[in-house]
Amino acid sequence: MESIAFDLRQTQRRPLEPSHVDGIKSAGERRVLPAGTMIVRPGDPVQHFLWVDTGEVEVVDIVTGERKLPFTLGPGQFMGEIAFFAGGRWTLPMRAARDTVLHAVERSRWSALYAWSPRRRWTCCGRRRAPHLRP
Repeated sequence: MESIAFDLRQTQRRPLEPSHVDGIKSAGERRVLPAGTMIVRPGDPVQHFLWVDTGEVEVVDIVTGERKLPFTLGPGQFMGEIAFFAGGRWTLPMRAARDTVLHAVERSRWSALYAWSPRRRWTCCGRRRAPHLRP
């Protein structure tokens, strides 16, 4: 999925630390999604930070309903973080390509998570992508 980015030097993802993953799992809602389940649709507000525990998530072509890109998100990756922190909307339709487990952390719970760990927000969104979020 990193190939969606316009400039990988700016938008490289780093794996989350185990303590961050534990925080996401404890604060988030565990969602078990069968293959083919639409996760988000373009225009929907981004209300949750979404972290993939198991399975695979794909971008969908809204016209054909087929996989739009040859890249997917897998275990340990997350999506929508820029719009989540900026209060934006989903721009790409995302679907479970196979049976998938996500952890969804709503904004108020996320705020409580990084209140005691400012590094968490930097790990997930990076300084260049969210300069208004200070440690």
